[in-house]
Amino acid sequence: MVRRSQKPILVTGSHRSGSTWVGNMLSIPPTVAYVNEPFNINYHPGTPRPHFKHWYTYVCEENEALHYGYIQDCLTYRPHILQNTLKYGSVNDVKKQIQYQGRILNARRTRKRPLMKDPLAILAVEWLANTFDMAVVLLIRHPAAFVGSLKKANWHHPFDHFLQQPLLMEKHLSEFESEIIKFTENEQDLVDQGILLWNIIYSMVLKVQASYDQNWIFIKHERISADPLLEFKQLYHRLKLPYSEDVEKRIAEFSFVKPEYQDSQRRDSITVIKNWQKRLTKNEIARIKDKTERVASQYYSEEDWKP
Repeated sequence: MVRRSQKPILVTGSHRSGSTWVGNMLSIPPTVAYVNEPFNINYHPGTPRPHFKHWYTYVCEENEALHYGYIQDCLTYRPHILQNTLKYGSVNDVKKQIQYQGRILNARRTRKRPLMKDPLAILAVEWLANTFDMAVVLLIRHPAAFVGSLKKANWHHPFDHFLQQPLLMEKHLSEFESEIIKFTENEQDLVDQGILLWNIIYSMVLKVQASYDQNWIFIKHERISADPLLEFKQLYHRLKLPYSEDVEKRIAEFSFVKPEYQDSQRRDSITVIKNWQKRLTKNEIARIKDKTERVASQYYSEEDWKP
């Protein structure tokens, strides 16, 4: 197990909630090792080997025996060398995986503090925090921004992955069961998919926030984006991470970027806040607002829906 003085960090939320940006900015210090999406069911070179079978896997005491060893291996940098790598992809993929193994071996040798970035772990956040004594940063994103991002990326969700998890359906998603079945039987409009997915994820977030609001960090993506230097400095302080001028400079390099130099990680954080207004029609925005109101009103005011 990771030493108490090296309490692991978990950065999670919905996908498209800014977790990659936040995770990267918090893992700038050389004493931190970035662990990328262990809950992702697809293989990507330079990440832990695939283990889970469902998008948004739910983990609790009843099924933890299936997953405990894998997560512990990720947090203690146990190498899973070429046994699974050689059957995937190109020679370049193999090189990336070998480099990844080198990084985690170095992290293990130097006892770096693990930072797990994984929005797909949101339905297992309570188990992860309690089982591995993790410091949690949980990101909340405006529902229109979330749906707008899905629309831009054309990302559809397989809702049957929820139905294939009986514990999850029984304990937490019974109120959504009829909708989930409907979306499974007939693929729905991408905006409606995003609405249902946002409601499912942040209904769960509201439940855990009621219990852990004083112990975990719950923060809106929009708040960090509006003033990244101040907000990241405060996050560093709360997480007991070493903050320096070099760290601040690096955060600025990834947060105040001109359009021609932006990529999947570098952005102008302020313009990201309202991108959804360009990606969605007025009717789509009104539909999202109406159908997410029960949960979204706990986080966002009428002002947050205005242009």
